[in-house]
Amino acid sequence: MKKNNKYIAVIGALLVAFVLGFGIKACCGGCVAVVNLNRVLAQYPKIATMREENTAKLTALSAWAESADKEINAEKNKAKKDELIRKYQEEARAREAVIAQQYNQALQEVDSELTALINSVARKSGCKLVLLHTAVITGGKDITDAVIAKIKE
Repeated sequence: MKKNNKYIAVIGALLVAFVLGFGIKACCGGCVAVVNLNRVLAQYPKIATMREENTAKLTALSAWAESADKEINAEKNKAKKDELIRKYQEEARAREAVIAQQYNQALQEVDSELTALINSVARKSGCKLVLLHTAVITGGKDITDAVIAKIKE
């Protein structure tokens, strides 16, 4: 009985693989592109610019926090000191939120740009489906170099 269950499971798995493979061929013309996103991101100039800008903003925030800390530590009156702490904590949260929001917006823009770029290269290669190279064990048409070349244009 257990042997029959194994055969049924194997046949079921093969059937699913066949149907999925046939489905990919039907929907995508049989062409599946793969892309190494890490290599693409390393070549995308906006990524480095975004990181530099974010680092500069965080460095400025850190300098501001040190200045606020000095002002708080210089205050001798406990009530005023507590008020300064509350005020600067609120301002720090607001500044951090602005920096995070700006960084996330920039990431979304880069994501949209790269998605459009990768789709364009894939379509020109005759592929309608693009997978990350880490999700593919074997096969697929690697379009990474073509995407990087398009970035450098």
